Amino acid sequence: MLRTYRLADIPNGFHLDEASIGYNARCVLETGRDEHGVYLPLYFEAFGEYKNPIFIYLCVSTIAALGTDVFSVRFTSALLGALTVFATGLLGNALLGRWGGVIAAALLAVSPWHFQFSRIAFEAISLPLFITLAVLLLIVADRRPNLMIAASVPLAIATYSYGVAKLFVPLLLVGFVVIRRRWLWRNRRPAAIAISLLVVLLLPNIYGSVEGRVQSRFRRLFIGTSPLSQQLGRAAWLQTPMGRHGPLWLRESSTCATATAFAINYTKHLSIDFLLLNGDANPRHNPGGGMLSPTEFFAAAIGVLGLGMRGRRWSSAFLLWWLFMAPVPASLTALGIPHAIRTIPLLPLPQILAAFGICTVASLELRWWAWVRNRLNPDKDPAPPHSAKLARLPVAALLLIICTWPADIGRHLTQYFEVYPVEVWRPFFWEENAVAQAIRDRPDVERFFIGEESQRINNVILLFEMGVPPRQWLDEHRIPRVYRSTPDPADLRSGDVVVCRPGDPEFSDLPLLHRIIDPLGHPAIDLRTSANKRGATEGYHNNKSQDGESLR
Repeated sequence: MLRTYRLADIPNGFHLDEASIGYNARCVLETGRDEHGVYLPLYFEAFGEYKNPIFIYLCVSTIAALGTDVFSVRFTSALLGALTVFATGLLGNALLGRWGGVIAAALLAVSPWHFQFSRIAFEAISLPLFITLAVLLLIVADRRPNLMIAASVPLAIATYSYGVAKLFVPLLLVGFVVIRRRWLWRNRRPAAIAISLLVVLLLPNIYGSVEGRVQSRFRRLFIGTSPLSQQLGRAAWLQTPMGRHGPLWLRESSTCATATAFAINYTKHLSIDFLLLNGDANPRHNPGGGMLSPTEFFAAAIGVLGLGMRGRRWSSAFLLWWLFMAPVPASLTALGIPHAIRTIPLLPLPQILAAFGICTVASLELRWWAWVRNRLNPDKDPAPPHSAKLARLPVAALLLIICTWPADIGRHLTQYFEVYPVEVWRPFFWEENAVAQAIRDRPDVERFFIGEESQRINNVILLFEMGVPPRQWLDEHRIPRVYRSTPDPADLRSGDVVVCRPGDPEFSDLPLLHRIIDPLGHPAIDLRTSANKRGATEGYHNNKSQDGESLR
């Protein structure tokens, strides 16, 4: 319910990438082609780069069932998020037992990090689901080796869901092979079939990566080619002993600068500042605070420490490998570091670790109370077990977790549903969507003029919000009734509408047809008409809204 409550209204607006995904999904549904006319593309071209196919093709089904609107596009994310919560419960059950699975699923259901992307139509939200399913199958395959073959499918699908998976999935598999090498050799037949199936499923992805178009964005963001990252990396490298006193060729080495930049980025992604205090600085990725709630963070820290108490179990080593490899792809990129989306392969591992921490603390508490009962009973040996000596602190920790988690949930939900929509709307292109909706709601107007200074509305927002039929767009490559120019008021025909900023002196003499009020209650955009008809300003009075809800 939380993932669908006011889904079309919060986040406030509809981001450019969301509109692109929604309109491409509609194009595929109605024509079998994307917005550029490519038939059933493997990757979707958008804004000079390429979007991955999984989320868009899943969005086709939700649009077919619910229609083309903001809710239906974002519902795809909400559905994927809910499925990930369920899969996390299964994984927690496989690793920790029934209650461990319940705790892990409950933590993920209200985790600020996962909750944010479960309500935005960004393609990255599909990655945690397939990673979780793949890890679940690999864990269960310990008892049923043939399930390795099934694990190849979600692993392959993950590489088509979000770009960072193209590096993360191979890193995850390398760790699994090294940790489970003897077991894999004993079960080499299903292992060979699984590897063969995975390679076959990855062939289109490999071809797209080798061809280069799919990796165009990564090449632009790679720290080795980013001047800013190189500058920061070189400055940090020169502060090290080798950078200060080493040979000249070593001090000026671009490789050392790149490696230093990577190390800086990596530590930022696992820092307390990112995970607990401030999170991602981009308001689209973070409504405020750390990416994890305090309960998740401290319970996960206990869980990491508790992994060492399990002895030499391969699953513990594999979880730690997952933890340390997840930030690697994001750390190779520049801009926006630390970055919540590029680090999304980490989910739902913090919740699994937190559940393990809570279960560990609860287990130690039970052992401690058992020792207390033994001390009170003179007929039994009063000597406590080794772990009970450490249990006094975990008892307090468990009580603290139980008391603080509801407060964490309440604070996050209050911030998200009450504060976030008012404070963060420009990053979600609220004004652009409001203009497109105003144009859509006035089909009787033949010409709308959108000047460059008044609005920078991308075509895809107009296509989605105005509901332009895909076949019409593919045939004409023109948005009906919209003209991107600033007209001379003397050249306007009767009934023309100009989109401009309030107070624009060039069009201030034209009658006001409609005024868009932003979420803060300030005038944002004026629609002025060349026709001074009776009741021309009626739309303004009827639609004026202090919180902008009437524009949805």
